[in-house]
Amino acid sequence: MPYFGSFAPSDNVDVMFSTTGSGGGLVALSAASIAVYSGNSTTEDTSAVTLTASFDSRTGLNHVRIATSAASTFYVDGGLYNIVLTAGSVEGVPVNGYAVGNFDLRARTFVDLTLGRSASAVDGTANTYSLYSVIM
Repeated sequence: MPYFGSFAPSDNVDVMFSTTGSGGGLVALSAASIAVYSGNSTTEDTSAVTLTASFDSRTGLNHVRIATSAASTFYVDGGLYNIVLTAGSVEGVPVNGYAVGNFDLRARTFVDLTLGRSASAVDGTANTYSLYSVIM
């Protein structure tokens, strides 16, 4: 599942994904809906999420916009989120449950992304003027 990046709370999160058919070519996503799940919870948001299938009249190119400011109690600083199709089909095949990708709201710092570690690995040992402390 693709990681779409780290955003600030109140940002619009814009992501694209493609749908392909059995022959490997791009095909339209039909009668689809989408939700965003918070972390590993079954709590989801659909109110701030817009799905545009065949974006810009390009068959098989789909766009999702998540207006995090429209549901500010759901989209919080440090949160992790998963984008999932909750209905729809591709060539008549149901895609309910297809995971589109994930993103976070400032849950990862530059150091964490660069070094591939979590903040808990250095939080208690970082020097006052270290790069970690500056970023945090």
